[in-house]
Amino acid sequence: MQVEPLISDHFMGILGLIVGVVGVIVGAIGTFVALRSDGKMKTAQQAQRRVEQKLLRHMATRTLETLTENALAIMAKIKRREWGDVAESAENLGQRVVEIRGAWSHVLEPLEKDKLDAAAMNIQQFIDSAPTAAPEPQPSEQDVQVMLVRCRRLAEISSEVAGRLSVELMQHTED
Repeated sequence: MQVEPLISDHFMGILGLIVGVVGVIVGAIGTFVALRSDGKMKTAQQAQRRVEQKLLRHMATRTLETLTENALAIMAKIKRREWGDVAESAENLGQRVVEIRGAWSHVLEPLEKDKLDAAAMNIQQFIDSAPTAAPEPQPSEQDVQVMLVRCRRLAEISSEVAGRLSVELMQHTED
């Protein structure tokens, strides 16, 4: 009769050992799966950040291209002497430059920020000097040329920055 309790104790010990080993294996598998999932999560987060950066570059590029188009449209209005439209369009253009400078500053290079700041000041001077639709003395040919130069400079700057962002967007698409 003493043999049975001994076998029973051995059986329980072996069973406990087996359960312990299975627990260690399950724990190791769980740790492996968790580490693997963590790696996938980091990869997914990196992919998400890349997609967000691409989207931001795309949006900034489109906004700057629109700014270029608007500056060129104002130049055409200046050439046609449509002063009422010029004054209103210039006001909108000035607001857009300031918005772009603030909204997209994180994708702009320091020199591009400086150029946009200078362009914003030029556009403000342009707005201040542009005649309105009300009967005002017509600007001299020299004043018209200064207005055209200010608009052209803004168009060049916005086109330059849009081009750089577009190239970066294409380069990141290849990655």
